[in-house]
Amino acid sequence: MFAFGSAMAVEALTSASRSSPLAVLFRSGEKGFVAVEGRVIGLDTVDVTVEVCRILPAPRSDVPSGLRGEVSMSRPEE
Repeated sequence: MFAFGSAMAVEALTSASRSSPLAVLFRSGEKGFVAVEGRVIGLDTVDVTVEVCRILPAPRSDVPSGLRGEVSMSRPEE
C-alpha cells in the first residue's frame, strides 16, 4: 500500500520479462488485476514477487450498469 506498494508495482513491471503474464497483460490493454508482494527494509523494497495476475471478466449484462462499477464521463446538461 501507499508509496512502497506503488514502488513494488513499478519494480515488478519493469523487471518482468517480455513474455511474462504481467507484461502480456499490461500490453493487452485489457482490464486486469495484479497483486505484488514484497518486504520493506528501511526505505528499500526487496523480494518483490507477482502473486496474482489475471484479466478481469467482462461486466455481466444482467447487472444494472450503476452496479458494475462503471463511471459515466458525460457532463450533465446545463
